[in-house]
Amino acid sequence: WQMKNFNENDSSHTEEDEEVHSSMEMTTDNNLSAFSGGDIWTTDAFAFEGSPLKDLLESQNYSLVDLLAQDELLQELRGCLPVLVEYFGKPEVVAGLVECLVCEVPKSRDEWIKDEEERRRKAKER
Repeated sequence: WQMKNFNENDSSHTEEDEEVHSSMEMTTDNNLSAFSGGDIWTTDAFAFEGSPLKDLLESQNYSLVDLLAQDELLQELRGCLPVLVEYFGKPEVVAGLVECLVCEVPKSRDEWIKDEEERRRKAKER
């Protein structure tokens, strides 16, 4: 099948040709026009509703332990999510990460959370 070039001034085209041509015209009023101002990743095109990590961040009530427990944390850090970059750039958070790496693992998660809360309380007192 060969597509016939459509020229409005050409008298050899039929009404059927006009219908086919008009149905094939592209419009600029479509969902892809939202991507014209930047790349696809900076839009909400692939935003997932109900993301546990984003819900936690929006609550503004979280700890290092809460964030480290999130499955999508690494992906969002790689994407340089500003809230996470700011949070993980704080000296006390970096100290908490280092402590996670070099300290003995507590017997339970609850014990670790208790120790983390105690460490934070002492850090605020200084």
